[in-house]
Amino acid sequence: VLKYGQFLEHTAQRDKARALYRKYGARAGRHQLIDEALERVLADGTVKPVVATASEGAAEVLFGIGSVLSIDQGDATLPVIYLRLATYLQPDFPAAYMLLGSIFDGLEQWQTAAGFYQKVSAQSALYIDAQIDIAISLDRDGKTDLALATLEALATRVPDNSQPVIARADLLRSRERFTEAVPHYKKAIAMIGAAQSEHWAYYYAMGICLQQIDRWAEAEKSLLKALELRPRQPLVLNYLGYSWTDLGINLDRAHEMVKDAAAQRPTDGYIVDSLGWVQYRLGRIEEAVQTLERAVALRPRDPIINDHLGDVYWRAGRKLEARFQWRRALIFDPEPADATRINQKLEFGLDHRHLVTNSAAEALHAP
Repeated sequence: VLKYGQFLEHTAQRDKARALYRKYGARAGRHQLIDEALERVLADGTVKPVVATASEGAAEVLFGIGSVLSIDQGDATLPVIYLRLATYLQPDFPAAYMLLGSIFDGLEQWQTAAGFYQKVSAQSALYIDAQIDIAISLDRDGKTDLALATLEALATRVPDNSQPVIARADLLRSRERFTEAVPHYKKAIAMIGAAQSEHWAYYYAMGICLQQIDRWAEAEKSLLKALELRPRQPLVLNYLGYSWTDLGINLDRAHEMVKDAAAQRPTDGYIVDSLGWVQYRLGRIEEAVQTLERAVALRPRDPIINDHLGDVYWRAGRKLEARFQWRRALIFDPEPADATRINQKLEFGLDHRHLVTNSAAEALHAP
């Protein structure tokens, strides 16, 4: 998109370039390079030549070949060769270094990946993205404290940019450090000012953290805000709908929300599971059986989905199948509290009054 836009600018087609950049932003969300290009064309600025020398031209060709080859998830040797040749011909080639880092991330060679991201200079428009990717690679390499320090340093360097703040919050959330993550989400939200559609994920992620630390009223408010910004977003519909179901509130609305999410993502086993679970809680047992059987087919090794199917089988009077499903759930290493609850069901059945109830967190499937 950027290269085509630059071509349009070079050929005195600024109106088309402006429309292209705006269309990209509307569809894919904001991107720093596209934002800079749009600002330039609006100000009638001069675009840098697509290539200034023969070496740069050759590097661009090699980069293009490497980019296409990198789409194949097989052998990374060829794309790496082409991309390394591109950086040899054009040492200051941030996009090539970013792609190399991404390839080695995919190979789980975290240190090598971080090394390529590190080659992106502070003057590049991709510098912030590169530093965030360094932090992600460090975290995956087990160096979470160093990753957090990297993001803190970046936030200090670019104090008006919310990206390092949200990246730090996301990293803490991924490590289940929910209490620590919440203030960073709040700070990022304060920095953006008037929230736009693309900021739904900030509120969604903060809602997850708040729910996990039993601050439900705040979590619900945050999730509803995410839905206001991006109506019909399937992840938000699923999480909020399942949360209401688990709490036994707003069941009819929860059913409609999760049904919508499942219609949008019919092959997502977690969302299909949520639909089956709300059907179960509404007493629609036969529907729930069919839905949860489909969820298990999509996610056969998930302990909670197997556990849910066992519960529904029990309520449908299929008690032998229910016990089989609970035993199957135990094979797939559930959380200790869930394992205790499942073992109780195996011993006493689902109707025993001393059963531990489902935890609110047991199947809130969210990335």
